Amino acid sequence: YWARQAAARGYKARYGILLDMVGGRDAQFRYEGFSMRYAEAVMHRLWQTAHDIGAQNLFIKADGGYATDDHLPMNEVAGIPTVDVIPYITGAANTFGATWHTTADTPGNISRENLRLVGQTLLQMLSEEL
Repeated sequence: YWARQAAARGYKARYGILLDMVGGRDAQFRYEGFSMRYAEAVMHRLWQTAHDIGAQNLFIKADGGYATDDHLPMNEVAGIPTVDVIPYITGAANTFGATWHTTADTPGNISRENLRLVGQTLLQMLSEEL
């Protein structure tokens, strides 16, 4: 809905970054396929920033499969180059962790350090544009 409204109203943004399940304890983020197709320059800049601040253990510079996710309408409908930062997609039933979508899917599975590193990466990248 939002992407259609943004396009109809002529809303423009330089880019977008979708954070999807970035706080998992064992999360690793690789280059998501649709993000590479629509927002490759943004993705490379984000991953390089992560490496520059020491988050290379989270942001792996390697192909990571395709995720049909909320960034697609942003890219395809609103025309805003948008990156999806999402844990590496393997196609396995528990790609997002053994607790995903179970009663054990609780805040206890969240890594404060991963959230900190993702947040610091974004802050650094955005501050470099000011």
